[in-house]
Amino acid sequence: MSERWLWTQKEDIGPSLRFSHRMAYDAARQRVVLFGGFNSTTQLGDTWVWDGTEWTQIADTGPSERYFTAMAFDRLRECQVLFGGLFENTWFNDTWEWGDGTGWVKRQDMGPQSIAFPIITYTDKRTVLFASKARVFVGSGQTWEWDGKLWTQHQDMGPKARTRSALVYDSQRDRVVLFGGTTGQAVERLGDTWELAIIEQPPE
Repeated sequence: MSERWLWTQKEDIGPSLRFSHRMAYDAARQRVVLFGGFNSTTQLGDTWVWDGTEWTQIADTGPSERYFTAMAFDRLRECQVLFGGLFENTWFNDTWEWGDGTGWVKRQDMGPQSIAFPIITYTDKRTVLFASKARVFVGSGQTWEWDGKLWTQHQDMGPKARTRSALVYDSQRDRVVLFGGTTGQAVERLGDTWELAIIEQPPE
């Protein structure tokens, strides 16, 4: 069966020019949510949704201006989860959630500390974060779980400390997959692939 791939520009008005923003698909409401970013002079803290036809700004309150955040959609709880980000030279460690009835709500301000370039993905049950401390690239990176109330660090063994890697959930094989990144001041580029299996333990 043949396929035809076709890019189509749908809009050129909406959110202001920016980069290093984050987007995630809201499966409960069938729309794409965009937050924050940087426009070369100013960090941004606005929230927009794309419904397939047009962009609509839904909030300019909530998380403060920042970029390089981590964001994923929690399908079980039907909300966006946003963690951290960078403002000037400060990496945040707060956690926010967005739901239609509540807008942005800060759930936690004591998350993983001094995390640079965090990445998260949602499995069928939980939000998983992988990251490393800013300017500290020795040993392994950190693996955390968000349950809607608290962050829990699960292990300090696995991929070496790094930034700017990519993380995704493979639902067919029930694995979190991580690829690549860089260490230090972008000196060492990485091309390794890791998988995280989350194995349920029977009650004792």
